[in-house]
Amino acid sequence: MNDAGDEFFHDKGSGNIIKVHFKDGNSAANIAKELDDLLCKIPDHHPHPAKTEWAKAEGLNCYGSRGGDKSHGATDLETPASASCGKMSITDCQKKCDEMDKCDAITIGSDGSCYRKSNVVPNECDTDASGMFDTYIKSDWVKARGFNCYGARGGDKSHGAQDLEVPVDSSAGTMSLDDCQKKCSETSGCDAVTVRKNGD
Repeated sequence: MNDAGDEFFHDKGSGNIIKVHFKDGNSAANIAKELDDLLCKIPDHHPHPAKTEWAKAEGLNCYGSRGGDKSHGATDLETPASASCGKMSITDCQKKCDEMDKCDAITIGSDGSCYRKSNVVPNECDTDASGMFDTYIKSDWVKARGFNCYGARGGDKSHGAQDLEVPVDSSAGTMSLDDCQKKCSETSGCDAVTVRKNGD
């Protein structure tokens, strides 16, 4: 085969050449086509592109420094910093974030106002914004340090989660954070973990 992709078959002669023998009356053209089909065949398995996940941090209002004050857990991407990019659905706001370089989170007001953010640190955001703001973070795992999320116990209301262990107040064991996340990934319906400081 030459640089242009042309195929040549050598079936006679001497020296260090490859001898090709055709079987059942096949011609060189037929053999060439079969080789091309094999070489150009689309693989049966296609890797899927990574899916963007949005983790909801309900009741968190994350924003940057205002008037010289310290940041409240985020970097603002709008101009001016306190402005929104409009009122819209959560899905449309996420799309707006995807269109902006460095945007990896959004904060949504109860009126649908969309605020694009980056560098979100959940435990530094305002946590008393329930009913007014929710923040969505683009990430597989978002660390919310200091939050203890668990389901209803003894008839009480849920504390922000549904327990997946049996019994509900048990753990999956003592392990590293990475191993706990892997266990979650292997469990149907699991999309979050709560880890004690001792790894339990």
